[in-house]
Amino acid sequence: MRKFTILFLSVFLFSACAVIGGPVEELSDYQTFTDEEYGVSFEYPAHWESREMHETTVSFASNFNYNDGLEESSASKELEGSLSYSVVPNDSGLDIIEHYKEGLMVIDMNEWTHTEFEGFSAYESDWYPTPESGETIKVFRVDKNDDLSAFISLYVVRTSLTDVDFIESVFERAVQTLEMN
Repeated sequence: MRKFTILFLSVFLFSACAVIGGPVEELSDYQTFTDEEYGVSFEYPAHWESREMHETTVSFASNFNYNDGLEESSASKELEGSLSYSVVPNDSGLDIIEHYKEGLMVIDMNEWTHTEFEGFSAYESDWYPTPESGETIKVFRVDKNDDLSAFISLYVVRTSLTDVDFIESVFERAVQTLEMN
């Protein structure tokens, strides 16, 4: 009887730890962001808020504190990181690589992983540091239309305190659920 009790308690405790410590993957733990103008949607953690940072960028984090309505507090970003969505208009007609070579943001995308996404050219970066802020960023960019009129960017930000597995899963979930109509 004692062996059976010990076995039962061991299985019960192991099961409880697996449930409590396991990742939450239920659909109810996410909400969907939709940009009606560009026909883009994706999922992000349900406990995060969204804030329009300026005309073409929306940021998502667990807590915001604004100065003049634009700057995020670093308190929640340090713990969970943040996710941002932006639309980059492209009046030049250049493809995504050439656009960023010619633009104000000099980003070398030649090292990024190239893929196809819903028939459009897409690129994903590895984590790369931004020395001025001390943060690390990972980006997914995709051409929005055949006419290259806009590029869609999803990017996550982490700091030295961010749970890397968590923010990576937020990024992967957003990319996997990304829809462009």
